[in-house]
Amino acid sequence: MNLKYGQLDILEQELETLLPMHRIAFAAACCEKLYPHYDILLRIVREEGWDGEDLFRIALDEIWQFLAGKKVDVTRFRQLHFDCDQSYPSDYENVDTPEGQRAAGAILYTVSNHPFTVREMAKQSEDLQRLRETPTLTGEFLQWLRTSSKNGGKSLLDLS
Repeated sequence: MNLKYGQLDILEQELETLLPMHRIAFAAACCEKLYPHYDILLRIVREEGWDGEDLFRIALDEIWQFLAGKKVDVTRFRQLHFDCDQSYPSDYENVDTPEGQRAAGAILYTVSNHPFTVREMAKQSEDLQRLRETPTLTGEFLQWLRTSSKNGGKSLLDLS
């Protein structure tokens, strides 16, 4: 199977064939690929004086730990969700952040044959295939899924 950009119905069908924990693992892997974009924004707003904690990294790490078998502390998870929602510097603006946000939006709508989009869709196809072939989410498999798209700390667009 080869996913193509914009074919969300096919992606949705593929995800429906996965077990719930596998779906969460796929979503977490997608978040890891997107995280460097957030990290760029986080660095910018910190330079401008925002001093919030990187709760998104903490929450994503909690999700990986849950997938690896750690029992969920529902109270902590709800608090992390609330804190992420409340502390995200979405209203924080300087001359760089609106352009960075527009650039990220433009990336999402890149034409389907753009090399970055093709690379992302190929990686999602690979992740889905491996998830289908893996009945049990072992620690080794989760580590591969979590790090298999690492690009030297850069985003899929080779930004850092």
